[in-house]
Amino acid sequence: MKRNKVMSFIRLGILVSFAVVYAVLSYYTKPRIIRYDVYEKIDTSKYGSEYNIARMFENCLVMNVDTSNVYYNGEYLSYSDIKNLLVFEDGRFFCNSAFINQLLDKDYSGDRVDLEELGYEVLNYNNRMCIVDMGEKDISLFDNLYTAEALYLRLSGKEQEDIENAFVDLPYLISNGRNNAVFYSEPSLNLGIQTEIYWHQINRDDSRPEFVVGEGEYDDNSTLVRVFNKMQTCTQQFLAYNSYVKGGVQVKALKSKEDVLIATAPFKSWPLSARRIRIFNTSGSLCMEIIPNLTAPYVIETGYFTGNDNEQLLITSMYPNNSVKIAIIDIDSAKYVKHITLQDSSLPKGERIRLEKTQNSKELLVFFKESRLVYILNLDNQKLTKLDLNLPEGVNGVYPGKNPGEYIVTADEEIFSSVYLVKDNTNEKINVGWRENRFYSTFAQDNPDGYVDRGIFAHIRTDLSSQIMGRLAELNSVEDALNNASFSEWRRSISSNQIEQYHTTYTMWEPCFTHRWNSITQTSNMSKIIDDKTGLPKYMALGKDNLTTNYHELNSAFLNGSYADGLLPMSKLRLYPLRTFLQDLSVEFRSNPERLVAVSPVHEHEINVAGSIGDYNYYMVLGFRSHLLNLYGSVEKINERFGTNFASVDEIDPPRDENRGKWDRYGGSDYFAYWSLYNRFIVNKRILEAYREALLAGFPPESISAHQIPEGDAVAGFLGEANTRLSPVDVVMSCGTAFGGTRYGTWYEQKHNWLINAYNAGHKNITIGEYSSLAHGDIAAYNQLKYLFNHGVRMTHVLVPYPGDSSEYAIVKEKEMVAIYKLQRENNPRPGYTGGTLDVKHIFQDDKSYSIVRIGTGDDQNGLLKSVYDDGSWEGSVYFVPFHSRVEVIKAKIKGSVRRNYESEEIKNLHHADQIELTFKGRYTGKGKGKVRIFATYDGAILRTSEVIFDLTQNPQNFRYVFSNQLSLTDNVKLVVEFEADNKSKIDIDDISCTVQRESVARKYFGQFNSKAHKGGITYDVLSRELMG
Repeated sequence: MKRNKVMSFIRLGILVSFAVVYAVLSYYTKPRIIRYDVYEKIDTSKYGSEYNIARMFENCLVMNVDTSNVYYNGEYLSYSDIKNLLVFEDGRFFCNSAFINQLLDKDYSGDRVDLEELGYEVLNYNNRMCIVDMGEKDISLFDNLYTAEALYLRLSGKEQEDIENAFVDLPYLISNGRNNAVFYSEPSLNLGIQTEIYWHQINRDDSRPEFVVGEGEYDDNSTLVRVFNKMQTCTQQFLAYNSYVKGGVQVKALKSKEDVLIATAPFKSWPLSARRIRIFNTSGSLCMEIIPNLTAPYVIETGYFTGNDNEQLLITSMYPNNSVKIAIIDIDSAKYVKHITLQDSSLPKGERIRLEKTQNSKELLVFFKESRLVYILNLDNQKLTKLDLNLPEGVNGVYPGKNPGEYIVTADEEIFSSVYLVKDNTNEKINVGWRENRFYSTFAQDNPDGYVDRGIFAHIRTDLSSQIMGRLAELNSVEDALNNASFSEWRRSISSNQIEQYHTTYTMWEPCFTHRWNSITQTSNMSKIIDDKTGLPKYMALGKDNLTTNYHELNSAFLNGSYADGLLPMSKLRLYPLRTFLQDLSVEFRSNPERLVAVSPVHEHEINVAGSIGDYNYYMVLGFRSHLLNLYGSVEKINERFGTNFASVDEIDPPRDENRGKWDRYGGSDYFAYWSLYNRFIVNKRILEAYREALLAGFPPESISAHQIPEGDAVAGFLGEANTRLSPVDVVMSCGTAFGGTRYGTWYEQKHNWLINAYNAGHKNITIGEYSSLAHGDIAAYNQLKYLFNHGVRMTHVLVPYPGDSSEYAIVKEKEMVAIYKLQRENNPRPGYTGGTLDVKHIFQDDKSYSIVRIGTGDDQNGLLKSVYDDGSWEGSVYFVPFHSRVEVIKAKIKGSVRRNYESEEIKNLHHADQIELTFKGRYTGKGKGKVRIFATYDGAILRTSEVIFDLTQNPQNFRYVFSNQLSLTDNVKLVVEFEADNKSKIDIDDISCTVQRESVARKYFGQFNSKAHKGGITYDVLSRELMG
């Protein structure tokens, strides 16, 4: 009896288990469309200077001494009938009394009133603009310097050129105001937000395409998707499926009625959550989910398949069996509009299928790789027509050509990257990777048809050769010139000789600024300018004793300028001449891109003050204070964290190794570490500002290189003070551009040398701006050169750092010449991003067209996107590697409830390009309003500007919050979600998920040597649908 009851319970348990499994499978496989909303994308165009002015000075009265223009409560006003509206005398501002009485309803007598008498805080901007803060906003002119300057330019009636080229204070938080927000820990170190904001401000004509890119097919890849703007910098990164879904993700763009959307599909069919198509907007908001009545995994394509005005989504099984079933979905109406079932005995069974749209929107190109079969499918009559094409060995894809009857075929190769133009049963092999297989050296002989060729290195100090130098020749005119020069006076134009050099040589261009000022009259004059607030040199790097020191290198002495924030003339000196030269150079580049080896807008940026760690310029100290307050919120929290005893913000001071406490020791405390990290941040900021200028000028990311002395690898003696150098390279490895540096000595056998760290992080377009093995033997010089050749280097600028008349110079030069001569005789193609091709798309612009090709196939390739002409040469618009390094996606724990709030686990040791992504579904069905507040904390303190508040509606919404990190954050970060409503029990929260997405980049400063390259290539599509023809 007991046995029968036990068996009954077992049977019941089995039935219940089957019922649960069936219910789950039904949920994930029942064909249906779940539509949330086509949410507005985040509009970055609104975050320019006008936005900043309105936000910062909304409750202020702002006037300047040059004009009668006024900014008051968000409005620009003009009082041209009032003379001497504002006067600055004896360190104070005086305003016309009648104007103040009328505007503020006051009753002052006399002709003018001292604005201090109004009882509000009065801020002085460079003795020429007065800000009366009537809103108690605690305005910092240091933190909002560019916004103050932007308002000054408008009020003083400056030229439009000056206004458009002014610098912009970047937003720390961007949002669509409804369900999606991104917080940047330091936006100036993110090229995506930088180029977005400045592109809108500068208003340059740029017709290059925008892209969506997914992680390619590889077992260990996740489903990360990146969105790239016209400058090919990443503006959004989101995880399309949960962290358990592996194997990569397909992406396709489609134009809906509202906007361009992104369709995604995993390459794998497991877990069950992978068996759906997900639709996102370009800001990463989930808009729709589709569960097809098809066998997963799926293949997706987009196009105008049934003649609609907007694109539709086409889905089929990746491995069809007895028949090919196709579903077409209209995204705007969220309905299936067509089902197609193909029964054809000639079709391969169970073989992987690839689909590509053709010039005819009613036709699809169908390709089976294993069987090498190609068909045209007519979607109207549902007929298949087999194509008899002359396919090459290793074929992996067939795509429509630009003209009817033409096809482009891609193939797997080991070293080279070729495509084939197939027409009339013939095929023409076209090398699209010639440029990538070439190696350049300044010691090589001219060899334009070989793989190893002579390259020229063009170092141009744009700062010291700009037009402004003429006004700096007299000491008494320096301050006026630096503060009042128009944009055109900072110009550094390209010369006719440089234009000729561009078109007749293969050159690595290095237009740049640096902190090392040649000792000339103009820089000597700038070094003598004293700051009124401190009595110290205003523009120079200072040691901990507040004294200046010169920088010595290669038997030369340089003045040591400061890289500090808050010095607007120095920003102009660094960037305005660079901007104008790069814009001129870009004109030549666009007409002849193949002549460009690389452009490096930086030269050995560092902070290096002999006898000190860091730059103690007054404005560096101000910046350090602001930096700590941004992270920890208050002086009290800073004291608690670091063991300091500062009584006020004004007392916050960097460590100076003067026995003021443990915190003051060099190398002895976390406080010293944060001072060191702040200096590294400033160096990185100067580098990425220069990169921004190159990108805005029209140079794509993989053409932009670096010239940094690798941190900790400098050779003391002829490269300055190696033991005090702060010269970071980790951000350059993870910012999305190519890589480069300076390196002397023989080091190729070192396990964690600077080159292998970059190569392992996925860099294969590396330039060395200064190089010599310093070897005295042929074998060592050649072995290291060959090591460079095989590990991503494409250009060496060889310098022998000894006096030209010395025996040491003669020996080392001879060994370098012998090594490069041997490499030229071998004439082997340089290994790098090449090795096969895939995914060809055509761009049509006005009177020209070109194709975009993915270069590099197979598991070990990153995937380089390159625009090419019909002959395979580089067109110049597109050149970027969407994933250099591997991104580790780790699920973070998140605990809590609506009543107690949700909190993520503490996340420590975030670095540049890492991010935390929080997503959940939420709604409120009660009375009144429901709201959700999301913010980030650092070591328990709420990070300034990280807070965002969204409304909860009755319909479920997909919320997304991203903590996009650019700093080295060694303390704990936590995301917090709070709710507010009259009845919290009516708030429903589902699918809350948090992931940490970490870049696998070596960071020598932290003792981390874990570089890992991205693998499996990419999938991609063009978001600029109007360019697709």
